[in-house]
Amino acid sequence: MKVAIILTSHDRLGDTGDKTGFWLEELVAPYYTLHDAGVEITLASPKGGQLPLDPKSDEADAQTQDTERFRTDSAAGPGRHRQSRYFAGGRV
Repeated sequence: MKVAIILTSHDRLGDTGDKTGFWLEELVAPYYTLHDAGVEITLASPKGGQLPLDPKSDEADAQTQDTERFRTDSAAGPGRHRQSRYFAGGRV
């Protein structure tokens, strides 16, 4: 099975200028559930290019086993094809 996880391209919170993006745990929890089940995963965003990480999700108190695993996983990243989609939410 092949799955695309579509992440936000939005990197600013309204007109505040505050940085935002995808929440790391919202990506890695389903990522590793699918990956460990043998699913091929593609990471993508509507605009393509660099995926914006919400800086608050990168703070020490937001870390989990999965976020730490993702940081050290050299194989984590995009595949080439998709058959279904999972949309990770955002944080306001």
